[in-house]
Amino acid sequence: DDDDDDDDDDDDGDEIGAYEISEWKWHRERVFDEPSAISLEALCSEFLKKNNKKGKLVSTIRSKQSKKPPPGMNTVEMLKTCSKMGIGAHRAMQIAERLYLDGFISYPRTESSAYPPGFDFKRIIASQTSNDEWGDIAKKILSFPSIRKPSGGQDAGDHPPITPAGRFGNRNSMSGEMFRVYELISRHFLATLLPDLVLENIESEIVIAESEKWRAKGVKILDFGWTEALPRRAPKLKIIPDTYQLSESDSKNNKSRDVDVVSVTVDRGETQPPKYLTESELIGTMEKNGIGTDASIPTHINTIEARKYCEIVARDGRRVVPTELGITLCRAYASIDEELALPTVRAHIEKQLDLIAEGKADKNAVVSQALMQIKAKFIHFEKNIAIVDNLFEASFASPKELQSTPHTVCGRCRRYLKLQASGRRRGRKTYRLFCETEAETFECPRNASSIKPWSGRFCEICDFELSIYETSDGERAYPFCPFCYNHPPDFGTSSKSAGAGGCPHFALHPIVSERAIAPCPECEKEAEKDPYYLANATLGDSSSATAVVSLPQLLLDPILRKGGRWRLNCTKCDLIIGLPKGLKKVEVSDEHECSACDAKCLILTKVCGEREETEEFEKICCCFCEDDVRDASVIQLASSIAANGGGGGGGRRR
Repeated sequence: DDDDDDDDDDDDGDEIGAYEISEWKWHRERVFDEPSAISLEALCSEFLKKNNKKGKLVSTIRSKQSKKPPPGMNTVEMLKTCSKMGIGAHRAMQIAERLYLDGFISYPRTESSAYPPGFDFKRIIASQTSNDEWGDIAKKILSFPSIRKPSGGQDAGDHPPITPAGRFGNRNSMSGEMFRVYELISRHFLATLLPDLVLENIESEIVIAESEKWRAKGVKILDFGWTEALPRRAPKLKIIPDTYQLSESDSKNNKSRDVDVVSVTVDRGETQPPKYLTESELIGTMEKNGIGTDASIPTHINTIEARKYCEIVARDGRRVVPTELGITLCRAYASIDEELALPTVRAHIEKQLDLIAEGKADKNAVVSQALMQIKAKFIHFEKNIAIVDNLFEASFASPKELQSTPHTVCGRCRRYLKLQASGRRRGRKTYRLFCETEAETFECPRNASSIKPWSGRFCEICDFELSIYETSDGERAYPFCPFCYNHPPDFGTSSKSAGAGGCPHFALHPIVSERAIAPCPECEKEAEKDPYYLANATLGDSSSATAVVSLPQLLLDPILRKGGRWRLNCTKCDLIIGLPKGLKKVEVSDEHECSACDAKCLILTKVCGEREETEEFEKICCCFCEDDVRDASVIQLASSIAANGGGGGGGRRR
């Protein structure tokens, strides 16, 4: 159910005298538990059945309310009201300028809504007395003992509020839209000089089954006041039949009486998302957030509509509906610099300009600071422009170009990311993952020969579903998290394990560390020549955690290779250790380490026997120190395997 708050001044009624019968609203408004609602409905229905469909009218509260006339009309108010009338802001500004040049209205570009001292009201009122439609209202104002200067509003020090000018206008002297804008300005001016609108608010309450209450709110107009000139802004009358109102004396004495209640029913519904902003609401929001001036606001709106960032739907109250292009552009800006998609920067600069005008800020200092700020944002944006390109390509390329397929689950929205071929690099396809819900792209390593889902495993850090990334030589595979690859976690280390041609993640990342067994011996030899490594190694034993995690690791390949070998791949160089053939499964043990070399032990599962008479044997051992495992393993280089056409040849025994 909609709230029954008093109508805002900006809400237009149909016409003076329009009314509707008030609805009875349940005091709980709504419940989200259906069994509870059904139970309460049954309780009330049973009560009505026993009491001959009677409820108890327990109170009627009456109160008077006055609403002051609106302040003078400034440009923003004119644009907002014209939009509600179906005339777009840009068109309304063009019409107002034409009316001004033709002498029908005062200068239409003003931020002031308060009239200056000495303003000649009588002259303008007198010019309106001959109008057939609102001339009587002008005569009524002139008949007052004195003309009350409108209260409220703000004098911005530029131009007076918009009013009719000396030249008389009517329907015969101007076109349809021009007359509607002229009528609005004339009526608004007269309304500011009329008395208050006086209302009587009435609220009655019915109780059923002792605990359940229903309330109806009524509105009665005692004095139309300024709405006589602006009938569209008169509140709609809400009538509560006299039968359902207590007299004032009964209300004061807390008396009650029975009234007819036909039925109590449950109305099922769903919560609804907010509607798109109307053009009028957008203008008000822009003014509130300091986006543009009274003169530039309609130009801004017209620009974003002309560039297809939004469309204004006239049939639905001129609602501003963002297009996919506009949404993608905003998301692209926000993904690089959130402030580019927010009003903060523009509003800050506008505020600084006001301070210059007031003599409170130095012009050169403000200009210098603004230029520095915008330049820094431009440089940052230019460096990250590829994010915009990727997002637009992912959003607008044709399905044939994208050839996207559901891949793995996004850790934010829990919907599938789509794998897309994003182009070619050195004759090989490059890939990215695209989340349609979040409108974000995740680049994949550029030397990937393939990206495959990894059997429903998820990253411990970001909860994105993991993939298996195969290097360009097709001989090594590593775990791959799309989010952590594009937004690397800060592990506080300068790990060298995330090489361009190897593992895409640092050695401390959980998906790497859980499959790593020991530092790569080849990379360890190279590291020993590095002064940085030597300086850090002297802080402790070479087998300490500080020294080990800074080195590339040997990682268990997640794919069983041709020839029946599981492999250990270096996270940086192309060293591969092929484990013995015939192993059904290989896992890294979290609980066992070799006492001799500190490497993590492997859990090797082998199947023995033939056909139905088979048996699995499990062995936990160090692949470096266990003789039979070490002797059956081979050391290979990925480049050599690829040159030999794959397979397990070209290696040497360890």
